Amino acid sequence: MLASQVAESQSPSDRRATADTDPWLTLQEGSAEVRVHEATLRREIKAKRLRHARVGGRKAIRIRRSWLHAWLEATSTPLEPGR
Repeated sequence: MLASQVAESQSPSDRRATADTDPWLTLQEGSAEVRVHEATLRREIKAKRLRHARVGGRKAIRIRRSWLHAWLEATSTPLEPGR
């Protein structure tokens, strides 16, 4: 199913709920969310390891909160208890 088809199948309140629970973040907001430097996010985007969207051409980058947390989970190394 295409994104446009999904959007059409959702009611306006469903789309609003998604936007409220999974907002679009700027690089600055995203870096604060996962506590990494903006350069780290830019590097991960360039390496195609972090999903993102470009708004208004090539300059403005937006990232869904869920995409950031998925990236963090996928790239983090858990420490052993007691370390």
